[in-house]
Amino acid sequence: MNWEKVWLNEVSEVSAGQSAPKDPCFTINDGLPFIRAGHLLELTNGKDLSELPTINEVNAKACRLKILKKGSVIFAKSGMSATLNRIYKLEEDSFYVSHLASVTPNLNFLDSAYCSYFLFYFNPSQLIKDSAYPSIGLSDISKIEIPLPPLPIQKQIAEILDKTDVLRKKDLALLKHYDALAQSLFIDMFGDPVRNEKGWNNEELKKLCLKITDGTHFSPPNHLSGRPYITAKHVRKNLVDFYSNPTFISEEDHLGIYSRCNPKKDDVLYIKDGATTGVAAVNNYEFEFSMLSSLALIKPNLQLINEQYLCYWLNNEYVKENYIRNYMAGAAIRRFTLAKINKFKILAPPIALQNQFAVQIKNIELQKEKVKAQIKASENLFQALLQKMFR
Repeated sequence: MNWEKVWLNEVSEVSAGQSAPKDPCFTINDGLPFIRAGHLLELTNGKDLSELPTINEVNAKACRLKILKKGSVIFAKSGMSATLNRIYKLEEDSFYVSHLASVTPNLNFLDSAYCSYFLFYFNPSQLIKDSAYPSIGLSDISKIEIPLPPLPIQKQIAEILDKTDVLRKKDLALLKHYDALAQSLFIDMFGDPVRNEKGWNNEELKKLCLKITDGTHFSPPNHLSGRPYITAKHVRKNLVDFYSNPTFISEEDHLGIYSRCNPKKDDVLYIKDGATTGVAAVNNYEFEFSMLSSLALIKPNLQLINEQYLCYWLNNEYVKENYIRNYMAGAAIRRFTLAKINKFKILAPPIALQNQFAVQIKNIELQKEKVKAQIKASENLFQALLQKMFR
């Protein structure tokens, strides 16, 4: 679309928030929400502003906070959050922290929703000059060139994008629903894993497994092709995802690693050190691969414990907190040693019940795969429309 382009500050006010006040200034459901950079992930995923901490009028005046008007668009301008392109349009008046930039459209010239979608398309993170110290200057934001069709056309464009965005968000919400359903199924069938109100046997993990080991402690050089090499970056909750960021090592290095640590399909991979310690996933790959020592390889004895049950047990938030408290207390580095993992206490319901759980989880996973395909299609449609509207 070949519309006239203007600088953003010609049709809006570009500003930033203020330093976060001390805790006593905050109230519960009394006043306006106060938005921090860390809230953007939740807000862009559908969390309501009413769920955020609030500051009432009296405290706001004492802290000299200025109100950001409904319809303004915010995004992070400093810190690592500035690299993430999380754009949010305010649904009500709010206060906001100094790490956030704001764009308040002059509604005589610029529609708020149109402005929000344009900024998402533009991706303000491209204005960062030094990736080691991410920061976006207000002067650079002010000089962003935005295409400016007549207001009725802006509203039309925003309505078209709204419809595809709603579809995209519905698919994401459905995926979350299936994740919640799986967690609920676990609790319904096995009870609370900490209270153990059903009285299951409490066993050490090593007694339920054929092997517990870890990957190589000496990271081999990467190659453009060769044998797959899986590290903690490939493991998410209930998912091993090699192909989104594949890495390879030589056949010679693989054979040396695999002779000691030999993951097979349906084994459990468990992150045992680093920022994401405590995340487990069942390996669904048929091919051979090598692992780094940040991952533990757990081979369940399928006569005693089902791999899906074990995975959901390890990923349960209460179990994780319990393990961190009892097996990592006093440690300077976030890490579980193999010796500690072997001693993990785990409830062992009858294997027939565990297998029933696994069948139902498989059905849920099949539905999730369909939803993921829908998400990919709706995301592709949304991105194509952004390109069409703003290129």
